[in-house]
Amino acid sequence: MEYEYTPKKYHFLYGKSEPALRLKPGDSLKTSTVDARGYDSSNKPISEDVKEKDVDYVPLYSNPLVGPFSILKELNPETRWLSIYRR
Repeated sequence: MEYEYTPKKYHFLYGKSEPALRLKPGDSLKTSTVDARGYDSSNKPISEDVKEKDVDYVPLYSNPLVGPFSILKELNPETRWLSIYRR
């Protein structure tokens, strides 16, 4: 299955958020990301309303993360890899 994901929130901590999308082996995902300063491909900053807020952590708002994404089931636990292509 092919998915196209448009980020609704950008996160600033690893591992704290629920998966934005759950994938199965063989699925394809197309998404976009922003640079380390929070600027998109048009050189526009992301807005405040898409920045994840957390009461336990005051982020520096650098290195925004897209996702997270999880892979639901592995076919073989010794074979796990992910291909990332830039277009």
